[in-house]
This record gives sequence, structure tokens and C-alpha cells, in this order.
Amino acid sequence: MKNAIKQSKREIIPIFFAVDDNYAPYLAVSLNSLISTTSSKYDYHINILIETISEENKQILEGMATENIKVKFVSV
Repeated sequence: MKNAIKQSKREIIPIFFAVDDNYAPYLAVSLNSLISTTSSKYDYHINILIETISEENKQILEGMATENIKVKFVSV
């Protein structure tokens, strides 16, 4: 028997950012603002386009994820 994956029935709102280490602190501020104003009716998928970014900044940004806000890094 396969394990069932819990899937949300909420509409997904994709959001994209392109950053490097210099812009990561500003992205954290933007994500903080987004988190404080999101609706629980939606899931937000934050796609962060990167070439290089430090592991420390990745961990900070990934740590901002919530139940309905997912953070994913996409290498370009």
C-alpha cells in the first residue's frame, strides 16, 4: 500500500524572484511582507531564480516557508 501524499485543494499562486547574495536580504523583507498578508485560501509557490547564492542565505529564505508558502530555488 502506497503512502498517500497530502495535497491541498487550494489554488496555487506562483511567484518568481531572481536574486543573488546582494539582494537576498531585500528578498527576505519582501517574503516577510508577503507572509503577513497572504490568504489561507491560497498556496503560494515562491520560485527563486539563482545562479549562485550562499548556503546561509538559502537556509534563511527556505526557513521562511509556512504551511501555505513553499520556497524553491531554481538554478538558471
